[in-house]
Amino acid sequence: MYARTALTSQPVGPKERTFTYSNSGYVVAGAMLEAKLDKTWEDLIRAHVFQPLKLGSAGFGAPGEKGALTQPAGHARLSEKLTAMRVGEGPTDNPYVLGPAGRVHMSLDDVLAYLGTHRDEAAFLKPESWHALHTPPFGGDYAMGWMVRTDGNLWHNGSNTLWYAEVQFNRGSGIAAVAATNDGLAAATQGVGRTLLRAARAV
Repeated sequence: MYARTALTSQPVGPKERTFTYSNSGYVVAGAMLEAKLDKTWEDLIRAHVFQPLKLGSAGFGAPGEKGALTQPAGHARLSEKLTAMRVGEGPTDNPYVLGPAGRVHMSLDDVLAYLGTHRDEAAFLKPESWHALHTPPFGGDYAMGWMVRTDGNLWHNGSNTLWYAEVQFNRGSGIAAVAATNDGLAAATQGVGRTLLRAARAV
């Protein structure tokens, strides 16, 4: 239903000349894969990304043990107080329908391994596939999930309102970096951005 609604919505501008980010693109891509291959997008990404890249900590939904207040835990501001949210008790992640757009979690070590695969353009994908992923399809600065910056960095961020993370890699310098916080409020994002820059410059 979500994909049908997205596909019947009016575009915000001329085709191949206008870019506006939308989670809907990833949801539609997930629905297309499920319809074509008759498997869930979770099974597909597990078989074709997590397992080949040995991302052992990768999973779906908020990290942590259901019902337990284990670390790490996302935080929300309730009645002016920052509160750790137990998995399975209230909204601790993006809605399930947005899965392909942002319901994957993994450890920072695995995030760095994933970034290294992109940075090195490893044999995991063909060269033309890496080029398609890292190149804006019709100009501008947005590739397939990556902001392509003038300094050579490819950058991405994401939040589910309880967590916030930024990642980047630079094929020229060979540097990959990640910074994250378990406070997804806007006030925390500036600190994450500064930390990411310091990490990228620390080598």
